[in-house]
Amino acid sequence: MTPRSAGGARRGYHLQMFPVSLDQELRHHVYTALARGGRAPGASSLAATLGLALAEVRDGLERLHCAHALVLDAVTREVRMALPFSNVPTAYRVESGGRFWDANCAWDSLALVRLLGLQQARVVDHGGRGREGRLLSVVDGDLVERDGVISSPRPAWQWWDDIVFTRSRILLFRSEEAARSWMSSAGKALATSMTLDQCWNISETWYSGRLDLNYQRPPLDHFQRVLGRAGLIGDAWSLSPPRAA
Repeated sequence: MTPRSAGGARRGYHLQMFPVSLDQELRHHVYTALARGGRAPGASSLAATLGLALAEVRDGLERLHCAHALVLDAVTREVRMALPFSNVPTAYRVESGGRFWDANCAWDSLALVRLLGLQQARVVDHGGRGREGRLLSVVDGDLVERDGVISSPRPAWQWWDDIVFTRSRILLFRSEEAARSWMSSAGKALATSMTLDQCWNISETWYSGRLDLNYQRPPLDHFQRVLGRAGLIGDAWSLSPPRAA
């Protein structure tokens, strides 16, 4: 596939000009399909669209998976997540203008609203076993309900040890006490939590630029600063493993 040049995104650290690689094309096709409210194309569909051999596409998807740019299903090796989008139904759904999007978790449902720039939306938490559902509303681009906390089952530096599990336990609760009680009943400890307000604030920039063709993932310290500005500090929010004593 012949590389082609692409213009940069609007935000500073994404503003670059360089040839577009196969991996960027694959990532962009996936994100574009999900952003439109559809499902991510499978490897065979991507191969047909881009005029590539299936093996080339599968190799590219595996590279994107290793780079944490996409998350592939453990069995099928097709796209499962393109954060904040989920390619499978979950407890979290965003609805707006007659379309809907599945999100991987409570955090991603808010981040999805931010990434798409939705002005009017419903964020639906369907709840689950022992956990009540909720409906949040976005009016004129702002989250109306701000009460509640969002759980994190692992310290931040362990999120990618098993990102599917991690996302499945980033859930919305009325209080930290309710979060701890539910996690305990599920046989898991609560590593930490953030308020709904904190989550809404960090979601504005966490996934910024991901819909751009030539998106480049910012360095780790960028994300650490985003957490710090929201008051999410301490060992549980460190994106780097603690140093050995």
